[in-house]
Amino acid sequence: MFTRSDDERSEAGRNVFEAMRIFNSELRKATKLGLNIEVQQLKMLTSDGMVPIISVAVHNAPTFVPAPEVSVDDPARSVRCQSAMQIVFQNTAERAMAAGWREQEVAVALVDLADNHMLTLGSNQEIMKATKKAISKLGSRRR
Repeated sequence: MFTRSDDERSEAGRNVFEAMRIFNSELRKATKLGLNIEVQQLKMLTSDGMVPIISVAVHNAPTFVPAPEVSVDDPARSVRCQSAMQIVFQNTAERAMAAGWREQEVAVALVDLADNHMLTLGSNQEIMKATKKAISKLGSRRR
């Protein structure tokens, strides 16, 4: 039977520690990119014919939206925005269904949220117009 010396055990420990350090660094990078990663297994195995194993599952696609690659006045910009958001949108719906919501409920919720957002944008624009108009009137009265 093979027995390891203290030096060999120390070296194996350092190797495992270094592997974990690198793994943690890569995990942080992936998380910053919006990847949802789950460590499913972590087996610390010795050099007696075994190696450290880390089993990882990547859940969902990225949760970030890429920056636009076209100018603001490009006629295809809104279509490109939809395309860029498709993966995130789909993942949001899938996560809601995985949590127990029915597909119809999820679809209605997403449409309502988008509609409310559009109404808010319109309201904000109306408020800005009214504010500018009021400021303009105040300015003309002072003259």
